[in-house]
Amino acid sequence: MKKNEERDLVFQLRREVRDVKDCFDRFAFQGSALAVVVAGFILANEHRAVGLAAVPAIMILMLICRVGIFKYTTANRNLGYELHLDRLRKYAQLGDAQAKNRVAELEDMGWEEAIRAWRVVQPSIFAKVYTVPQIKADRSWIWPTELDPGLYKLKGNASKLDSKARDFLFEWGKGPYRYGPYAWWNQKKLTELYDGEGMTSHFHTGNFLKDMLFALNLMQWSLFALLCWSGIAWLWSLRLQPFFLLYAGAVIMVLLAGALVMGYRQLRMTRRGVILEEELGSIHSCAITWGAVAIVHFAAAEATRFPYCDYTVRLARLCNFFDPTMLPILVMRDICDGKLFFYPSVYSTKRYDDPLLKERRLVNVPHEGEERRKKEQRAA
Repeated sequence: MKKNEERDLVFQLRREVRDVKDCFDRFAFQGSALAVVVAGFILANEHRAVGLAAVPAIMILMLICRVGIFKYTTANRNLGYELHLDRLRKYAQLGDAQAKNRVAELEDMGWEEAIRAWRVVQPSIFAKVYTVPQIKADRSWIWPTELDPGLYKLKGNASKLDSKARDFLFEWGKGPYRYGPYAWWNQKKLTELYDGEGMTSHFHTGNFLKDMLFALNLMQWSLFALLCWSGIAWLWSLRLQPFFLLYAGAVIMVLLAGALVMGYRQLRMTRRGVILEEELGSIHSCAITWGAVAIVHFAAAEATRFPYCDYTVRLARLCNFFDPTMLPILVMRDICDGKLFFYPSVYSTKRYDDPLLKERRLVNVPHEGEERRKKEQRAA
């Protein structure tokens, strides 16, 4: 990528970041205004059914929280790409001729092509680190998808490493910690050092997203309180009816179900916010992930004479040949040392061998057409 092209791309990415943040700000303030208007409308009217106006307002506020998560995901992804480019330049400055050539290869990738690879590689890494709705094997069968309390929690080896993140901080540079897997995605734990000897450090990402989500959640509960008040007033008017207990039970069940869904959704959005600010969705973690995206992209595109014939399949399958808990080390070694990025890992069940990819320092997922042709030749 030429310098002027890179400069223009960074300018466009920063403009998109500014636009998506402004979009969420506008939605948040408009949603807040809507909540105030609906609350005033409910309080100003004595009709018992007017409390139902809180339901669509609550749903809109929940949607705005979700939009905010998506907008900040886009912002961190774009800023992470800029940081990724900065680090590639640093690798080229500090490395030898091999590192410079590798950096030149990784930089030679258009934005749309990078995004195409990102939409496969990053979710694959995310699904190996966190429990996600798409993989049912990781979740409990007791809970439906939208109410599973285990969603977006760390799992497997990632969870174990995360619990030892502070141990890694104290033991950095000693023994297996130097080049072994570690919780590189947890910026907060890796920077909060308290050893009782006066050594302290702290990590702060800003509170805007957290504060906005808290305010929107508070407005949802305020509207829900007005809805409950209207429901109780309606039940009180029916206290002398023969089916009063039936009505009361139905209203209480509906309100409890609504409170459960709303509370769970808020906890889920809060967890996603933590991932965005402190963990795998943060700008620093996105920059590391972009390094893996670039390497996997070129492995999938250059491993055959027909790079885009089965590009998506190769891209998806190559995501199973690296350990996500070692991404910073693997990216550094690929660029600086020319060592393996891909290898048969704990996530793969088969071993593949291909001379072309050996020359490119990769472990290959064989081309399906080639395998089929060899089987037909052997059968003949």
